[in-house]
Amino acid sequence: MVVFGIIDWANMTILHYYFPIETVRLISSPLDKSMPTYIGYILGISLFVVSIRIYGDEQTILLAQPITQPTIYSSVAKEVLLSAYAQIDESVTFELYPAKRALRIADKGLTDGLLARTPGLEQDYPNLRMLSVPVAFEKVYLFTNQRYVSPIDWRELTKYRVAAVRGFMLVAQSFPSGILVEVSSIEQAFYMLSQHKVDFVIDLESGECSLKKLGLSEIRKLEPAMTELIVYHYLHENNKALMTRVEPILRKMETQGKIKAIYQKVNRAFNCDNLPYIP
Repeated sequence: MVVFGIIDWANMTILHYYFPIETVRLISSPLDKSMPTYIGYILGISLFVVSIRIYGDEQTILLAQPITQPTIYSSVAKEVLLSAYAQIDESVTFELYPAKRALRIADKGLTDGLLARTPGLEQDYPNLRMLSVPVAFEKVYLFTNQRYVSPIDWRELTKYRVAAVRGFMLVAQSFPSGILVEVSSIEQAFYMLSQHKVDFVIDLESGECSLKKLGLSEIRKLEPAMTELIVYHYLHENNKALMTRVEPILRKMETQGKIKAIYQKVNRAFNCDNLPYIP
């Protein structure tokens, strides 16, 4: 497998593309005996680039970020971490990966850590260390196309057909095994709701962006929110020195109300129409 990365300097992110090695071999003639030399050059350049990141004077912190549609909590987390790392004179780049791959990449130390996830990752990813300060949060809502619905608690929801995106652990852990309808995307969940294949969908507040994108105006979120998603920054265990530098900054930002202020600013300005959807 060969990995090509395209850097999006405007958003400080790197998109990764994966190709089978057989595809790359087709670029060269079958009679090209110098292929091993070319591969050697590529590996040498790659090692040189890695050495620059590790040993260069200006190290950039690489954080794995799940590829998702725009969310309030990810926008808040990015702004909080950019501010925190800037206070210790460190720059940050976010690398985009599918959610589970982001976890594996960070756990292997191929990035310095993760943007932000819920607590408890250490059980399955033992090389990751959670910083103790919450860096972002977002409300979780029940969505329905029913006109009149009384407030429903988690226990009552088990009587209904409820859909959520697979991997939304906060939701999955609130239902007995086999009850929740887990789907690949929030769009699929909302389509199922519009076709009356499920009674409710549980998603983040920013799920309204997907509703607008799909044009499903008959679906609405129910007040009040069911709960709140709270996420924390993770670093690889090899970055203990970095943890001791950035965690006090995050604690200070929390005490001074700066994290809450960033959340309020992002929440007010969060406009689905102005947000690019990640392909």
